[in-house]
Amino acid sequence: MCEIELDLMEHYWHCPTLMSLFTPRMLFKIITCVMLEQSVVFVHDNLAVLTSVVLALKTLLRPFQWCYMLVPILPTILLENLEVP
Repeated sequence: MCEIELDLMEHYWHCPTLMSLFTPRMLFKIITCVMLEQSVVFVHDNLAVLTSVVLALKTLLRPFQWCYMLVPILPTILLENLEVP
């Protein structure tokens, strides 16, 4: 029962931020890209919003699990890592 409560907490915390920033059409495109295992990079000035969007996408993938690298915040000096396959 505790796992279900934690799952709902993630939906209540992260998903409203994601839904407020993107139109439904754009959101479906982003989810499609993620489901097709394409790289998606988000850029935002507010790190809390950025992290919330990334974690909301991970939450929306359920019952699937993201098994690749997930980096909500990437420092500027590590930007070259975006080119790694």
